[in-house]
Amino acid sequence: MAQIHPISFERHGKKQLLPLYSWEFTEKQHLAPLLIAEFAQAAHSYPIVFIENKGEVSPYALLGLQTGKNLFVDDKKKWQAKYIPAIFRRYPFTMAQVSKDKNEYALCIDEDSGLLADVEGKQLFDEEGNKTEVLEKALKFTVEFQKQASLVKVFCSLLQELDLFSSLDINLKGKDKTVKLEGLLRIDEKKLNELNEEDFLKLRKIGGMVLVYAHLFSLGMMDALAAKIQGSLVTSQVEKDEVPQSFNF
Repeated sequence: MAQIHPISFERHGKKQLLPLYSWEFTEKQHLAPLLIAEFAQAAHSYPIVFIENKGEVSPYALLGLQTGKNLFVDDKKKWQAKYIPAIFRRYPFTMAQVSKDKNEYALCIDEDSGLLADVEGKQLFDEEGNKTEVLEKALKFTVEFQKQASLVKVFCSLLQELDLFSSLDINLKGKDKTVKLEGLLRIDEKKLNELNEEDFLKLRKIGGMVLVYAHLFSLGMMDALAAKIQGSLVTSQVEKDEVPQSFNF
């Protein structure tokens, strides 16, 4: 279980950061939240889908077709795709809100990550208590991650406002059963093409069209993802032996 604590010289002054050599911690992650800046690269490796949670829609890289199974981590715990989502690359660091009143955040680290050690790593602080280059880079990356997350909300809120989402229905047929994927959303091309000029310009103004096209392109990766579990996508009607696989939160 993760042990998240704000980084401080008092608590971590003697600690060293080990290199991230294993992706084992992502094995049960079948979804990876995506940032705006990731769409173009992620689209060449994963289907980009959308999921609604408590009224808000967010984009994700689809890493597996079964809950708790990441198909991009092999038996040696190596990542099997050219692009690795930023949410995993920032590990074991994260940002956590430390004051709701002042909306203040602090750089935190998962002390149970196995990446903190007393020797053989890179120092987080120097002897005078100053951040080392390693920690400065982690802070910069995590702060930028936080900023990008706010842009995601702007983009997805506009898509919701323009009613551009539709259900992404997928039936995955195996030897003995058919699995139906539920809870996924996609941008509806028909609705997109029917936008009036004013709404289209709203989307273009925030750079949304590039993201829309990256998403639509990425859906072509669904067949490759299905092939990883020796299945194939089918569009036939639901069969009696269907097993629903929900991606709803």
